[in-house]
Amino acid sequence: MVRTFDDNKLVIDMVHHNPAEKKFETEFLDPRKCFKYGYNGQVFKHISCAVSFEQYDEEICPKGSQTRIWIDNLTTEIADQISKAKQAGLQMFYHIDLFILPTVLVQKYKDQICDEKGRISINKSKTLEIHRALFSELFNRFDIDGLIIRMGETYTWESPFHTGNSPVNFADQEQNKLKEIEAFAKTINFLREEICQRYNKILIIRTWDTKIDRFHANEDYYLQVTDQVPSHSKLYFSIKHTKLDFYKPVDFNPCLCKGEHQQIIEVQCQREYEGKGAFPNYVMREIIEGEYDSTKRKGLRDIIKDERIKGLYTWSRGGGFFGPYIKNEFWCDMHAWIISKWFRMPEMDEEKIFYEYTQTAGFDGENSRLLRQICLLSSKAVLKGHYCSVAGSNVDLKYLLWTRDDRIGGFENLTQVFEEIVLTGNVDAALTEKAAAVSMFRDIVSLSKKLKGPSEELTEFIRVSCLYGLHYFSIIYHGWRVMLLGYTGDNNRQYDIESIRNAIKCYDSAWQDFNKLTSNPLCATLYADVHWSWPGENKLGGDHNKVNFFEPGIGQSVNRYRHLARAASVKTAVV
Repeated sequence: MVRTFDDNKLVIDMVHHNPAEKKFETEFLDPRKCFKYGYNGQVFKHISCAVSFEQYDEEICPKGSQTRIWIDNLTTEIADQISKAKQAGLQMFYHIDLFILPTVLVQKYKDQICDEKGRISINKSKTLEIHRALFSELFNRFDIDGLIIRMGETYTWESPFHTGNSPVNFADQEQNKLKEIEAFAKTINFLREEICQRYNKILIIRTWDTKIDRFHANEDYYLQVTDQVPSHSKLYFSIKHTKLDFYKPVDFNPCLCKGEHQQIIEVQCQREYEGKGAFPNYVMREIIEGEYDSTKRKGLRDIIKDERIKGLYTWSRGGGFFGPYIKNEFWCDMHAWIISKWFRMPEMDEEKIFYEYTQTAGFDGENSRLLRQICLLSSKAVLKGHYCSVAGSNVDLKYLLWTRDDRIGGFENLTQVFEEIVLTGNVDAALTEKAAAVSMFRDIVSLSKKLKGPSEELTEFIRVSCLYGLHYFSIIYHGWRVMLLGYTGDNNRQYDIESIRNAIKCYDSAWQDFNKLTSNPLCATLYADVHWSWPGENKLGGDHNKVNFFEPGIGQSVNRYRHLARAASVKTAVV
């Protein structure tokens, strides 16, 4: 299979396996699938951890050492990835976090590469020297086309013999921004010189962070960094289309189409905050056309003709941590196919591309129309079920992160949101939104019962995934009923016990319906009634394989009022 790379745009995809977990089984690891879907590049991770530094310092990873054995095994895996991608006609890129180095190397040169806080520093000449050696070995040993580099987080769960930290130490204080900008500019200029100029490789800088006033989402900050970096034909800046992470309510990223540099747009196909493909959640209409809950806002179509937009970077699978773990990647597959096709042919309407996908997937005309109805309705339902338009800001993490991956938060995550809802008299409005999500998923389930896909298995998966959404959002709706009724009583000391009991009964019933889905082998793993913790972080004590490993979530919050309702019953009986 041969493809020439005379395209003037990159269309690349990565499967982001959950850190420290078993790798996904997915067709998107096959470069032939990526090629078929219109991608001209594939992305894997961790190649910098395969560098032995043998020519730089033979004492770092001597042959036979545990570190070297691990590196040699990783090298074999990477060589296989590169070979398959090249045979399929794809360019090959690797995503790395900066700085990550062998622990033994950091220990040996700590006094020469670390600052007074023990962090590897970009301001140390030895740090630059070591990274020159890293890139020299990397590009001389591996036939890759470029690197995607993130600064902000350093994941070492899968690299047991490595350690590190970001070159940029993020701080909340305004006066520290200049230091951050200086560190960004110095690091990127160094990478540009080494990767683009010395080795003539592509360098893609991910403008990653989780703040609205920093590199990724603040136009002034972005320009203060990038204006210090000369442009280069091999240098790109990769930017999510959303102002923060991939949440529906978040505004369009203001840094896109700003500055002098080439840019690549990041799009997530398996939405980590919105079900991960366990239930329908179609996002391509809003991403491409900007249609959002019956209103219009900025979409990719509004910027696609800008000469700075030179690529698309999708995560077909992965993002975040934990589950839900899906048994069928149909919803993710749909997203990847549609966004890749549209990016290569942006003159086409999203709806037309959608129907091309369904035809390619084997749906006839009537069933394609049913699937379209399910998809568009799911977009609105997920917005109303996961988020709350009557409280908080669409860039406030306390408002956005109450649930993520397969964990459902409770009071610890929603106190400020509930306070605002109650103070503004919007309890009914907030619950009406949640009820609307449930109602929409009832309609989605009804539509799915009429649908016949190209195979019995796919038809059954679509139906069970629609039921999954119905029961999941029923849990959220009734859980919110319990918590808001209880929170209102906490504030005015007048509890509507009968309403709380009714909400708890409905909540328990929703969980029972949800749990029954596990009898279907096509059903994704379920959400848990606890909140999220970093992998390996034991917040509540106990076995990490059990739910009490995580932070308290919706289950504990509901139980708080379950106990109150029982106590009220006992008191009444005594009287």
